[in-house]
Amino acid sequence: MRVPDNLSNLPTSPVTIQDYLQLNIVLRNWAVMVKSVLRNSASRFQKGKAGTRTRPAADGPLRKKFPNIKTWKEHKIKDRLDYKVYNKHGIAEGVGFRIQRHGVFVHKGVGRGYQVRGGMVVRVDGKGVGRKKMDRAIISAPIRRQPVDWFNQAVDMHTGELADRVAEVHENLVVNSLRMRIN
Repeated sequence: MRVPDNLSNLPTSPVTIQDYLQLNIVLRNWAVMVKSVLRNSASRFQKGKAGTRTRPAADGPLRKKFPNIKTWKEHKIKDRLDYKVYNKHGIAEGVGFRIQRHGVFVHKGVGRGYQVRGGMVVRVDGKGVGRKKMDRAIISAPIRRQPVDWFNQAVDMHTGELADRVAEVHENLVVNSLRMRIN
């Protein structure tokens, strides 16, 4: 089969297998470094979880209302912080950070009796188990929780460094950091 003339003049891709392997190493090293920064950032949370807890409690109200609910374990945020490099066909495509569920609550400043409404943290009536989120009435009580930007700040601080390292490996590749944030 003959290749048409207009396709034979196309330039070949300047990216080599070595570039992709080097990119994988850069991404993995960056993720390890950011993981340690996130651990340091999360280590300032001394209150709260002490060791491992199984949720929901065996005799708790959630277990009584929903007896078939699955249990899960909760740990301190810094103890269960991990990353995963996502690959497609052996080429690193992205990095994801796995954090404990309550790490997101701390980041947003919400939790039992607190919700975000209209971009602000408000106190809500916490009576009742398993009630729908937006059914709870806003109450006038002092707000003792504030959002703590422990995750996005640490990731954003090092995203430029990742972009520079990726540009060193290959100048045509782009770093998209929009999905590495807690929104």
